[in-house]
Amino acid sequence: MSTIGNNISRFRRELGMTQEDLAKLMGYKSKSTINKIELGINDIPQSKIVQFAQVLGTTPAELMGWEEEDKKDSPTEADLSEGEKMLLELFRRVPEDQQTLVLSGIFGYHPSDFH
Repeated sequence: MSTIGNNISRFRRELGMTQEDLAKLMGYKSKSTINKIELGINDIPQSKIVQFAQVLGTTPAELMGWEEEDKKDSPTEADLSEGEKMLLELFRRVPEDQQTLVLSGIFGYHPSDFH
């Protein structure tokens, strides 16, 4: 089973969906297409990846199996120095709508650069 096929199967089952349910939501005529995708026999057209993610309540990256790899490379709070932890704690206290202004002041970026 391919990574994306395995992930589609996993998310579908977590939602209590049958292959037939998913096929209908995706606009396929039968569950056999979903079965073949889950088994890695059929590839998913790039245009369908976002739709699969939306229907399954996840992100395209997680559906593709990329987020787990990214998480391994990302430091956890345990990996941070005391100074980094202090900065993170202070930043978290800033109202969310003001955080881009704080970052722009620190790094000299314009707030629109964050979008």
